[in-house]
Amino acid sequence: MIAILFLLAAETVQINHVPVGEAVAGEPLAVTAEVANAHKLAVFALHFRHKGGSWKSAAFRKDEKGGWAAIIESKEVKPPALEYYLSAQEKGAPEVDRFASESAPHPVLVRVPRDDRTPGSPTATSRARSATATASSISSSTSASAWG
Repeated sequence: MIAILFLLAAETVQINHVPVGEAVAGEPLAVTAEVANAHKLAVFALHFRHKGGSWKSAAFRKDEKGGWAAIIESKEVKPPALEYYLSAQEKGAPEVDRFASESAPHPVLVRVPRDDRTPGSPTATSRARSATATASSISSSTSASAWG
């Protein structure tokens, strides 16, 4: 009986997420997580908004390195701040908050680019390419995702 309980516990979905502290205005923001037993997920989502605004959602997708990421598009990353929470739904179960919540979302400071960080500058372009590459690797791997 103990061995069965141990196996059941080992099979639960585990989500590890390092909170985002800040972002650069006008650049895509990748929110990442590590997921164990992702095959059991029906939904894994990022919910975000500007403080006091309407909630929007972005689905997490598996990237080329085996991690998970949801992308907030560059047009949504505006000062002074964003806030977000993560939710997940295991197959056959209700959706539950996995990090922060709608009533107590996690804040993210959105910095305005200065000088070399102005959108289009070499430094900003390099960071934008990195986030775009993450988004591309996620979309290219969705055909092999754990959603079914």
